[in-house]
Amino acid sequence: MRTVLIIPARYHSSRLKGKPLMEIEGKPMVWWVYHQMKKSSKVDEIFVATDSDEICAVCKEYDMNCVMTSP
Repeated sequence: MRTVLIIPARYHSSRLKGKPLMEIEGKPMVWWVYHQMKKSSKVDEIFVATDSDEICAVCKEYDMNCVMTSP
């Protein structure tokens, strides 16, 4: 059985708009979450699920799997 991890990433959060793209030590937060999850030997594949074109573009820039969702 394959294990797929989905990281939800909303740009238009009510508390902190754009949080997944905020930089931490020069990388967007979503990059840090994605790479922490890659360390797990139990995960076969990881996807960032977002309704934001901006987040999807950053995922592509950093070679992270991304799927677009409905708002």
